[in-house]
Amino acid sequence: MCSVFLQLLRIDDVLAKCICFYLYIRCCFNKLYSECDENLYGWYICDWFSDQLSEYICWLITGKDIKAGDTLIGIASSGVHSNGFSLVRSVFTITEESLNTYYDSLGKTLGEALLAPTKIYVKTLKEIKNAGVRIKGCSHITGGGFYENVPRMLPEGAHAVIKKDSYEVPPIFKMLQNDGEIEEKMMYNTFNMGIGMVLAVDSADVDKVLAAVKAAGETGYVIGEVKAGEKGVTVC
Repeated sequence: MCSVFLQLLRIDDVLAKCICFYLYIRCCFNKLYSECDENLYGWYICDWFSDQLSEYICWLITGKDIKAGDTLIGIASSGVHSNGFSLVRSVFTITEESLNTYYDSLGKTLGEALLAPTKIYVKTLKEIKNAGVRIKGCSHITGGGFYENVPRMLPEGAHAVIKKDSYEVPPIFKMLQNDGEIEEKMMYNTFNMGIGMVLAVDSADVDKVLAAVKAAGETGYVIGEVKAGEKGVTVC
């Protein structure tokens, strides 16, 4: 019912379900049940999920079970996504001419590379869930890059180690770094560098995860591992 309601507002079905579940969790954890009947969204959300809550709770991704030896899987981004554009604008002269300039290194115009639609990974995560894999931790690489986002999924005593050479960094990031003379650490602290999402999974589930990511039409890489140590991330 909630999904139908939001579709009436011309919201994509996948996005509608994301919005529903997000608002439902906010409603539950903030103990707003008493206000749900006064809130149109809350009413639809509670009605739609009333018989599905137990299923979702079982699959909540909290990060608390991440431990040394777990594998980090990176799912490819489509480019810059929607983060770091203040730095982008300081590197490139943003004019109609510059955005329409074709670069062999990019295989497209600068504008096309910068404005490639941001990937949404809902279907991919659902595919992994349907493969019977429990995702221990999940980090969306947005503003702040690897250094600010990956630690958020980690429990105390877990340290993520990401290998830079485990995948090919897309050319738009190389152009940004070269043209802007940006230090490498700042690049990984600002942009997604070609990885839109990082998952922490049991090492025994790696093949299943990569197969599920491929089945969802995305590209996955083994980009690192979790080690014992201070909560944080090392990109090396």
